[in-house]
Amino acid sequence: MNNHRAQLKALASLASKGTWELDPDLDLNSSGQTRSAYFRHSTRGGRIGQTFSNCLVNSKTALANAEYIIAAQPKVVLRLIRDIETMEEQTKTLTTQIRELRQRLEARP
Repeated sequence: MNNHRAQLKALASLASKGTWELDPDLDLNSSGQTRSAYFRHSTRGGRIGQTFSNCLVNSKTALANAEYIIAAQPKVVLRLIRDIETMEEQTKTLTTQIRELRQRLEARP
């Protein structure tokens, strides 16, 4: 496992468990634009994070940031890491099988 993957796995294991979702209660300014977007546990309802707009981040980007964080929540990251590890194992197995088949073919008269 490479360092980035190990670090992501460790961080995901320590982060809030459960399914994350966008909190529908957005913090809007007087123009109706998003100042803050919150994300929360879907079952427990408690807020676990927030993105916000400012002079560097417009309201659409603040909302997109929250949606991105939700999409990359810990259970998704852990599942992706498991998928990568499974594919790596399958690749090793297939590589070994191909090597053995080549050796058999080369050994034929």
